[in-house]
Amino acid sequence: REMSETFSTLFLSLDKDHGGTLDVDGELLTGLMALGQNIILSDLRMAMEDVIKRPHDRMEKANLFQKRRVWNEITKDEFVQVMLVLSKPSELEEKKQLEKDLFKVFKEFDADQSGNIDKEELGKAMEKLGKKKTDGELDALLLEIDDDGSGE
Repeated sequence: REMSETFSTLFLSLDKDHGGTLDVDGELLTGLMALGQNIILSDLRMAMEDVIKRPHDRMEKANLFQKRRVWNEITKDEFVQVMLVLSKPSELEEKKQLEKDLFKVFKEFDADQSGNIDKEELGKAMEKLGKKKTDGELDALLLEIDDDGSGE
């Protein structure tokens, strides 16, 4: 509770234009750096993905195979929640480790190293996991997880 109030006060001091939101790449990052907070942008983005439930503004490449949702602005409530996540390094490290583990598994299933998992690779991966799927089931699964309609 006390930390939430501290972060609320911090938000108000960073909101230079008193618009009720912080421009992430401007007011937020500049303000935190001015306060001596060495927040890594990727950690900030990861915490934002965890907390913010509204539609994102754009996608940004996080690494070779992964994209991250990005928001241009953050509200006071979102800011408080993000800062609470960032103030718990063990949770953030857990998320980073999970992301690394998932990336490792993804690379293993991406046999042709294309950065995508196609139907054939997905079928082999499912079989390896003991969950053999029919072509129809693989098509349905790809439809569900394919975010850009590429079939991969």
